[in-house]
Amino acid sequence: MFKGFQTAGPGMTATTTRPKNVFAGFPNTSFGNFNGLQGNIPSDNLVAWFNPQIVDATNGITLNGSTVSSWEDTSGTYNLIQATAANQPTLVQNSLTYKGRNYLVFDTTDTLQLNASTLGIGTNPVYTILSLYYLSVNNTSGFRLVQYNNGASTPGDYSFATSTSGVSVIFYFDSVLRNINFSNLSAQLSLKGMEINRTNSLLYAHLNNNFRVSSTAISPTLTDYNGGNFRLGTLSSGTMTMFDTLIYNRALTQAEYSSIFNYFNGLYGYV
Repeated sequence: MFKGFQTAGPGMTATTTRPKNVFAGFPNTSFGNFNGLQGNIPSDNLVAWFNPQIVDATNGITLNGSTVSSWEDTSGTYNLIQATAANQPTLVQNSLTYKGRNYLVFDTTDTLQLNASTLGIGTNPVYTILSLYYLSVNNTSGFRLVQYNNGASTPGDYSFATSTSGVSVIFYFDSVLRNINFSNLSAQLSLKGMEINRTNSLLYAHLNNNFRVSSTAISPTLTDYNGGNFRLGTLSSGTMTMFDTLIYNRALTQAEYSSIFNYFNGLYGYV
């Protein structure tokens, strides 16, 4: 099946296999173009984009009534699944609050997961994860909302987790936790990001239009962190309203990060 465009112009090439670390194109051209950017979302080394605006069993959301049984990223490579109906998040469509856009709502029992995933950092020297969401109430610390997990506190784990003050960015290397806290942001829709940069031995945090707003030291060792589970969900109380999640296997520039923030802000009008 056709999976999108690799280059713009007359030299467009259809891919017939599902790529791993290459963004394979955006099925709905009204959200972007094919000149290296997808609606101001840089496509270079974009590993996965979980986009709630695409309700389509191929490259998007599959519905079980009003709940989500699977969420495939726009490249068609990674599919988050929940087979148990009682644990499926709800899709809210055409929300007037967010310019007629869609989003998912997770309660305390809802999760979507991809087992034995290659969405771990692997041997990549740099990995960037961005997620746009908010919580209805503050949660008990330690609940991981967007998570790659090899096991409890295992090297290579990364997550956006709850904290008493709001949200925490977490990365484990050699069973050592490194985290950066965002204060008082649980109940606000905001773009949150982490850059795991083993080239310069730092974990960076991004917040809304603030690029690398904070950092903490990590190990530069290029251990192969892969084969764990990638998951959305797991709350102690209230609900999580989830929009987009992006994963890159490289660092973003400040200009690229700002273009992503501006795209989502224009799309949803949250700032």
